[in-house]
Amino acid sequence: MANDDRRRALPSELGVAALVVAASIPLGRLFRTGNVVATCVAAAAVSTTIAWALRRLHAPALLSVLGSLAAFLWFASLAFFRGAMFGPFPTPHALALIWHASGEAIRRSQTDVAPVAATPAFLCLTSFAVWATAWLADDAAIKLRHPMLAIGVTIPLYVLPGTILSGDHRTLDAGLYLAAALWVLFSDERFRLSRWGRVVGRGVPGWRPGLAARMGLLAIVLALVATPVLPGFGAPPRLRGVSGSGTRSTLNPLVSIRPQLGRRDPIEVFTVRSRGTAYWRLTALDRFDGLSWTSAPQRPTLRVSGRSVLPESEASTVRVVQEFDIRGLGGPWLPAVYEPVRVDGLRGAAEDPVTRTLISPTDLRRGMHYRVESRAPLLTFEKLDLAPATTDPAFNPYVQMPPGRQTLRIGQISRQVVAKAHATKASPFRQAVALQNYLRTFTYDENVLLTHTIDDIVDFLTQDQTGYCEQFATAMAAMARTLGLPSRVAIGFAGGTPGPATDEFVVTSRNAHAWVEIWFDGFGWVQFEPTPRADSVVVPAYTSPTNVSPTPTVTPSNDATAEPTVSPSTKASDVAEPTPGAETPRAGGSGRGIMVASVALSGLVLLLVIAFPVTAFARRALRRSRAHTTRERVAVRYLDFLDWCAASGLGRIAGETPLEHARRLADASSGGAEAVAELASLAVDAVYAPGDGIDDAAAAVLARGARMGVASTLSRRDRILRRLGWAWWRADPASHRSLRERLAEPAR
Repeated sequence: MANDDRRRALPSELGVAALVVAASIPLGRLFRTGNVVATCVAAAAVSTTIAWALRRLHAPALLSVLGSLAAFLWFASLAFFRGAMFGPFPTPHALALIWHASGEAIRRSQTDVAPVAATPAFLCLTSFAVWATAWLADDAAIKLRHPMLAIGVTIPLYVLPGTILSGDHRTLDAGLYLAAALWVLFSDERFRLSRWGRVVGRGVPGWRPGLAARMGLLAIVLALVATPVLPGFGAPPRLRGVSGSGTRSTLNPLVSIRPQLGRRDPIEVFTVRSRGTAYWRLTALDRFDGLSWTSAPQRPTLRVSGRSVLPESEASTVRVVQEFDIRGLGGPWLPAVYEPVRVDGLRGAAEDPVTRTLISPTDLRRGMHYRVESRAPLLTFEKLDLAPATTDPAFNPYVQMPPGRQTLRIGQISRQVVAKAHATKASPFRQAVALQNYLRTFTYDENVLLTHTIDDIVDFLTQDQTGYCEQFATAMAAMARTLGLPSRVAIGFAGGTPGPATDEFVVTSRNAHAWVEIWFDGFGWVQFEPTPRADSVVVPAYTSPTNVSPTPTVTPSNDATAEPTVSPSTKASDVAEPTPGAETPRAGGSGRGIMVASVALSGLVLLLVIAFPVTAFARRALRRSRAHTTRERVAVRYLDFLDWCAASGLGRIAGETPLEHARRLADASSGGAEAVAELASLAVDAVYAPGDGIDDAAAAVLARGARMGVASTLSRRDRILRRLGWAWWRADPASHRSLRERLAEPAR
């Protein structure tokens, strides 16, 4: 029967793997790039294989969990962070990348809008979910023999994508999932029936299409055909407390705005009446910890509802009036041209005095209308060129960067860019213009896997040189900070398309944008545009000589792909690319770090290899040290043999006495039968026989002979594992009772 169980375990595990794969296929609709399905299939297959291998090795539950976790870390390192591995081994740096990537994915999953880019962070989190689901489903179906529990474990994985996005192949996804679920159910029932005994009759057991397969196919067809005709199928869910219609798009300033750009159906976020399109600013991100740009706590203490405040800029300004009608935009931030000084039509509106962010007293809602008056500074290249470097310590937070070699690398690239533009000893403004012009020589592409971590910024500057506004804005802000220029990243919308009314513009989620603001004494926060986007954006005219311009405006155009109006003086040839192979200052020797990590990892592997034989030896030595009489020493020798048999899978079964166990081993082995029988007889005499004719030396010789005889029936792999002390924890039940009781009772 044991062989029959082993023969029928493989189809059950294949069914579990197929179930997890079918449940993970809908996850592909949450991503717009990358082969997510292949990653999920690989994670499910490797996880199930690891579970099968550990089960065949009879590993205890805790060791199985730790082994599966270690295998996942190796899988994630190999799949997503191969560059941080030392040969086939993950390094501490790779493990740190997995940890940070998982945290980043969790944070972004709370706010990003699907479909998202298949970044290593999201893929790492997704593969872990598939890995854990496969592990739990395999445990439920194979160990617990509970197929319904295994199916229930996979339901969240299958249902989650459907609650976020509707797919184009839902019928196919449902059919595959139902087929895999029925496979698991029928495999379990076949296993249960096989334990009743042998099949009587001419039928031969086998995995051939039969009644069960026909029943399953009929159930799947009925489910797929009948479901669309049910009442309410395809209707949106009705939620209590939700009124009105339309989708709300909340642009969270703490995360990437890429999900807004990648929406399949752009959302109309608001309409605005103004003399021209502009940059409709929401807020600014002024903190950078190496992983993400965030905003300092905002305090709306500057009252601007029905009253005017003074702008930060000391330069001459021009009045810009805008009237907004909110459509699908959510959140508390009011879009406005920078710098807003007054709001009408919205009681309670206030402004954060630090970022000059307009904050609504309540979340934005459809139909909200308000009027904003802004004061846009009149700036020229010549005036900004005279602005000195700021020495105010209040701006120190705006030049802070995380310590480490990546910051040093960004600083080196920034200095190279400035040097190529002959602006090393020039004004801070000319240095900022050099950074802007250099980045505009890169390629704009929304389908990239980079985010805004410091590692991604370095990769963007040195390798990819392709991205969208998130990469361009965060890279320029980081580069400016390494040059001592106070900078921050602004979030909002750029441009818009003409609406039906005069001077009306429609702004959609497609217009979501990020740009850079740099502080100059006497002028305040000045806007820069490093993104070479082919629609909605424009290079500020004041970044070229002999130009005067307020806040940058974009000429209205119905053509979404129209090229922005760029000043003729902004030339890509003005700035040369830094030498990628230039020597980078390092905080420490990376080669030495890799060597130390590899030595530590090798030492850990060696420690695990010798831990099992050492533990087994220590256990035997401790037991023998407690045996003081000849009888006890004989009993201990026999107990050591019983533990060795238990570790080999040949231990005593329930209710079996030592002599019965010896006869069973003798029947299964060709050699050593006499030694096994004599050892068992000697052990029984040590417990029950009177007199002192017990020889403990003979027991030691018989124990060695018995082990050699039984070992001849084991495979080569099992013999090696026994020598290494594997499965030392699988002891005979007699080992857990007192020495006198150990052999007196049958096995339990």
